[in-house]
Parts: sequence; C-alpha cells; structure tokens
Amino acid sequence: MRNLLQITSECIKELKDIGIPIQDDRIMELKFARLPKEDAGICTLYANNTFCIRISLFFRNEEIGISELRATVCHELLHTCPNCHEHTGKWIEYAKKVDDVYGYEISAYKTDFDLKNKHMPVIHRLRCPKCGGYWNIRKECDWERVQNGEKGICMWCGNYYTIDF
Repeated sequence: MRNLLQITSECIKELKDIGIPIQDDRIMELKFARLPKEDAGICTLYANNTFCIRISLFFRNEEIGISELRATVCHELLHTCPNCHEHTGKWIEYAKKVDDVYGYEISAYKTDFDLKNKHMPVIHRLRCPKCGGYWNIRKECDWERVQNGEKGICMWCGNYYTIDF
C-alpha cells in the first residue's frame, strides 16, 4: 500500500526546494478518501486557516503511476500557498513552475481519461492564448476536432478558445 504521508513529505521538499511557499505547517489532516469521481484531490481551507487534504482512493491502486499521485499531491499542496485557493494567478504560476522542473503535468482539472491514459504519447500540446496553460492531446480524433474548428477548453483557466492555423 502507498504511504501517503511519506509521498507528501517528499513532495513538500520538492516544492520548497524550488521556492514555492507552501504552508505545510497548517495542514491538519491528510488522507486517502472517497471523493466524487471527477475529483482527484481536494484541499479544504477551514475558518481557522488550517487545511485538510484528501486524495482520491483511486491513487491507492499501485497500478496507477506514482507520478500521477505525486502530481495530485503537489496540486493540492499548491492550494496551501498564500492566495492560491483558486486555480488562478499565483497558483497557475506555481503549477507551471512545478511542471517545468519536475514534469508532473499539473493542471487545474484532469479527466478520468487523462489519469488513466498518461502512458499514451502526447501528439500535440496546445497553449492557451489567455493564460499560457496547455492541453496535451493524446488522441488523433481530438486533434482532428481541433483542426476542424472545435473549441478547446484550457485545463488551467477554463477559457474556451479555438486554434488559428
């Protein structure tokens, strides 16, 4: 079974090593939990300025890549940074920094397909013109839809956009 406390401690060190001001001393609860299907993790800020981080039971399955669990833990840890409870501003900046240094592909939202098919190669990476976030395209049919003018949605800021070729 995966040791969530140990993995989180390793992630905390990685984030601090690159200068991200997480507030791990304010995390009062950390656990695997049953979450809605669309949630990989949840960081809850309580009125007393402490945090509870819950990670989906999905990640207890050792067949799921450890990098996906680490990315989810880092995503939730970023929410403990000052002014980072939403997927905006500094949170996006920090998430991009973590991605650049560690390659975790942290984004604001991930689908079940993203989590279960990370092994598939990225055939195209689209950048959002609003925030600079990206969408990794892994299926040729998705790329064809984009080429035919279908709007994409940024996984970072939620902006809908089309690609100009």
